[in-house]
This record gives sequence, structure tokens and C-alpha cells, in this order.
Amino acid sequence: MTKLTLTTLAMAMAASTLANAAYIDLGVEQEYYNDDFKNSDNVMPYLGAGFKPSADSSLAFSFKFSDKQTIASTKHAEDANGLFGFSSDRGRQDYAVSYTYNVSDAFTIMPKLTIRHDNFSFNDTHATEYRMHPNMSYKMNDMITLAFDGFVAPVKLKSSGPKDKTNRKSTSDLKHEADFRVNMTFNDTQSARVSLYNEAAKLEAKDSTVNEWQLRLVYAHKFADLTVSPYARIDLSRDLTVGNNSVAPIRHRAGVNGKYNLGNDFAVVFDVNYQAEKTFNVKTETRGVNKSRMFYNIAINYTF
Repeated sequence: MTKLTLTTLAMAMAASTLANAAYIDLGVEQEYYNDDFKNSDNVMPYLGAGFKPSADSSLAFSFKFSDKQTIASTKHAEDANGLFGFSSDRGRQDYAVSYTYNVSDAFTIMPKLTIRHDNFSFNDTHATEYRMHPNMSYKMNDMITLAFDGFVAPVKLKSSGPKDKTNRKSTSDLKHEADFRVNMTFNDTQSARVSLYNEAAKLEAKDSTVNEWQLRLVYAHKFADLTVSPYARIDLSRDLTVGNNSVAPIRHRAGVNGKYNLGNDFAVVFDVNYQAEKTFNVKTETRGVNKSRMFYNIAINYTF
């Protein structure tokens, strides 16, 4: 993966040198869980970049490579709620191309295609998603803009038994995310967003379905070189079905992200959030232990 990463990065840098419309992100994410889920603690360094063929081009390309590694020494173990799944050790590659078209002064469409490929350490499992994003926005007035952000993605999954990697199994899954947004701009330094978010997936490999609805709130304030955005994600409903068993593991999240401009086209990007979840043992459909998680992300961003 290193050779591919460096090669792709070199291509992005070469193209952006001519275009003067590109960025590079180099960062790390970390997740820490409460004692009952300590085996899920992980760290994930990542590298991302994007560019346009020209500074005023409507076409944009981007990629991101990440390597998620479990911190705990014990992996593949059944968790506190009786679930046994893939190891969280995972290498990921994201490639995306998008196009922005102004239908009118108020209406803009932003179709996007993303290919995501995951390599899991457990059972030599590979998954590829083909995400189709029909993104769009409509400006009501100088203060309010309506927007849709989301995707539909068929997923191809291949896995093998731990002792027989020649007898691979293939399954097809389907997932989507949809975020219906109301963006509000109050002045040059303050803005907010309220959105209704839905995530649904049908996972043939685990004979399961997931359907989640959230209320999402974001407020952004710019202080000179610092932009800070506190946010919240509130579950309205979340239904998980595995086989004939169904549970409702509601979760909520609150955090803050932001960006600090260092000068000379460099910036520090950060995100910190806390998530609490009411879990269930899917096998018995009984209430499990509470699950909490702290998330940290910090990255250096360079635009040129």
C-alpha cells in the first residue's frame, strides 16, 4: 500500500502544481472505549489529498488511505453483548470524483462517485463499496440554504475461513445514507445546520439489517484564524435485526471540531467527541452493558 500511496500522492501533487487548487491531509484518529469494550480501542493514521484540473474547474478528484489497528492484544473475541464480528484491524482506500454544476443561481447539483475498498485482517476479508452521491443544494435566500448529502452503495464482500483461504465466499450487501439539511448563515462569522439523517443497510454476510434516524445539530463560529464547531447527533430511532432477533441500540454523540490556520497555507484540523450507546445482546434480545467511546482526531492540512 505504501508504494501506491506515494505514487498517487505524487500524481496529485504534480497535477495540483499546475492547477494551484489542491490539499493534503496527514493525521491520526484514536478511539477509546469503556472497560467492557476495551478490545475495541484503536488508532488510525491516514493520508488524504485532493485536486482540481484547474483552479476554477467544476471537476474534483480525491483519495484517502488509512490503516486502523486495534490497540488491545486480544482480538476477534466476543464482546460484552455476545457479538462476534470482524477484527477492527483494517486497511482502507477511498477514491472519489465529483462534479459541481449550477443549474441556476439558486440550485446546484454535486454528483459524486466514491469507491471504498477495505481489507480486514479477520478471515482475509475484503469489501468494496461503490458509493453514488446525488448531492444537491437550493439557496432560499441569503440566510437559508436547503441541501441533501448522502449516497447509495452496493457492497461486494469476500471472505474465507481462517484455515482455508482458497475457498472464498462472496456476498452482496446494500447500504445508504441520507442527510436532509437546513443550512443557516447568520453573518460572516456565525452559521448553523440542522439536519435529519438516515442510515440503512442490509448485510447478507451477517443476515442483518440496520435502520437509524438521527437529528443532527451543528453551530460554527469563526474567530480570526480559528473556527470552532460544536455539534450533536441525537438518535431518534435505531433498529438492528440479526436473523429473527431485533434490538434497538440507541446512541447519542456530542463533540467539537475545528480548524486553526497556521499561515503559509498550513492548518491544524481537529475533532473530539463522546458517544454513549445503550447496547443489547442480540442473541437473547436482552439489555446489555452501556457502551461509551471517546474519539480524537488531529491532522495537518496543507492547501496549494
